[in-house]
Amino acid sequence: MGDALVCPVCMGNTKVIDSRSTGDHSIRRRRKCVNGHRFTTFEVLSNEADQLDMLEKAEKELLAVADRLEKLSNHIRAAMKGKEQ
Repeated sequence: MGDALVCPVCMGNTKVIDSRSTGDHSIRRRRKCVNGHRFTTFEVLSNEADQLDMLEKAEKELLAVADRLEKLSNHIRAAMKGKEQ
């Protein structure tokens, strides 16, 4: 989704373990690195244009997932064709 963050202690790769909206147009994320260090980041949407960009990106990602699911469904139907008794 965005640039991957590294741990400020060991510079290891991190993953998000919890995300919560703070109610003031920001998101609090708890992160954990591969070495077990934990830290918190805050993401703040700076303006309406950023929010629209984020929504457009999410919409594109959802459409791509829907397209892949439809293709998979078509492949399954094609594989099952003729196997029905």
